[in-house]
Amino acid sequence: MQRRILVGDIGGTKTELALVSDGILFDRMERFPSKDYDSLEAIISKFLGNERIDIACFGIAGPIKNGVCHTTNLPWTIESTKISKQFNIPNVFLLNDLTASAYGINKIPNEKLYTINQGELSLCENKALISPGTGLGEALIIYDGTKHIPISSEGGHTDFAPRNEREIELYRYLREKFSHVSYERILSGEGLSGLYSFIAEGEKRNPEDITKEALSIKNPTKAKCALKWFCEILGAEAGNLALKGYAIGGIYIGGGIPPKILEVLKEGDFMVGFLDKGRFGSLLKKIPVHVILDPYSTLFGALYFCKLQK
Repeated sequence: MQRRILVGDIGGTKTELALVSDGILFDRMERFPSKDYDSLEAIISKFLGNERIDIACFGIAGPIKNGVCHTTNLPWTIESTKISKQFNIPNVFLLNDLTASAYGINKIPNEKLYTINQGELSLCENKALISPGTGLGEALIIYDGTKHIPISSEGGHTDFAPRNEREIELYRYLREKFSHVSYERILSGEGLSGLYSFIAEGEKRNPEDITKEALSIKNPTKAKCALKWFCEILGAEAGNLALKGYAIGGIYIGGGIPPKILEVLKEGDFMVGFLDKGRFGSLLKKIPVHVILDPYSTLFGALYFCKLQK
């Protein structure tokens, strides 16, 4: 009998659930607005009905310890044992969403990647994943000599490191609004709005409108300047992650934002930030950098994780 698998991608904006039979990818999938529900269980119940499930894995935007996650951008507490008992699922696994995506990195087909920097191909080396969306996720993918092992991280919440006078002013601007200025305060949807507000002297706009204007108008509008700066700071933090994890096997850019702003990522600002590492700029130039275009990479990674379980 084929196993019935439930996989999920749980984020601050949306929750995606998919049912899978061994050998059949996503025979049913549905997306839910996360903030319309008070728990993941409520969404699972609506999606699942009386479906029998043998194993489940959820990639969740938040830290996980002992099968429990207090989600970062939602007021939810998710417990694997509670889900297992409520829905009679023998095996339930919770992974950080970036960890789930990382499990599927080596399975992403080339047509689902856009290469920003060709670099030098190094299959048997560490890799890393950075994903701006509702928040900022980061993960390392360590090569142990035989295989790649995803390592969870909350690196998106580390201190923002200004690189010049302009970014020092940005830090001061954000410091007045937040008790702690992390990279997520900049490299996220709300972060893009914050960049725009800084440039536009307090004017507020939502990230969708900023992105739409920046992509439709070639002139250097405030929206275009904000998005180009976003890409440069994203490159700088991706370079930080590459150095900290010695990820010379490749940097992968995931999340909901990058595919939408691919045309601006191509313009070079990302690589300016990425290579701005002094003496180590020459090392970073050799690292391949890819944008993940597949919107279901977390679901595929969660599925691959399930298939590794005996």
